[in-house]
Parts: sequence; structure tokens; C-alpha cells
Amino acid sequence: MDVETAFKAAFPLQANEQDLAEDPDFCIFYEKVKAKFAAVYPAFQARQIEIYAKYLSDETLDASIVFYASPEGNAIARAMPRINAELNLSGETFAKELSNEIVSAITGNE
Repeated sequence: MDVETAFKAAFPLQANEQDLAEDPDFCIFYEKVKAKFAAVYPAFQARQIEIYAKYLSDETLDASIVFYASPEGNAIARAMPRINAELNLSGETFAKELSNEIVSAITGNE
């Protein structure tokens, strides 16, 4: 992913983009953040590549590229952020409920 696309994904402007764009202080701040992001993104991206390469072969990565370019792969890729968010929330809820039950059992407050 190129730096510009990654930056827009990481820092999307809100619905009032026009208002923000007209605020000179915001524009200066936004450009500074964008410049900093552009400076550090290549190292971040290189680290991501290292992590994928550590666990997956070139053949597997090539096959995943083909899959995610398909309509089915595209649908999964679009849904994954929502799926992961919901799974994380579900896991947090489960862990809280379980820890409460364990504490109650240990303290005798069942």
C-alpha cells in the first residue's frame, strides 16, 4: 500500500472535511502529521513484510494475493475489520464474565 493510501486509511477526515480544510491551524497540523507518517511508514511497512515472510512462503503469499483479488476474497477482506472488532469485543466480554465468576467463586460470593 502506498503512503498516501495508508495515511488516508489511518487518519480519515470526518464528515466536516470542508470545514477542517478551511482551518489553517488544522491544515498545518494535518500536514505535519502526514509528513511524520510518510517518514516512518516505510520502516513500518518493511516490518510488516518481515512478519509475513517469517510465517508464510512466497507461494502462499502469491496464492493469497490471487484469492484476495477475487470477489470472494474481496468480500472477506472488506468484512474482516468488522469481524475482528466484534470478535475482540466478544472475547473481552467473555473474559470479564469469566473473571467475575472466578473471583466470586474464590471469595465465596457466588
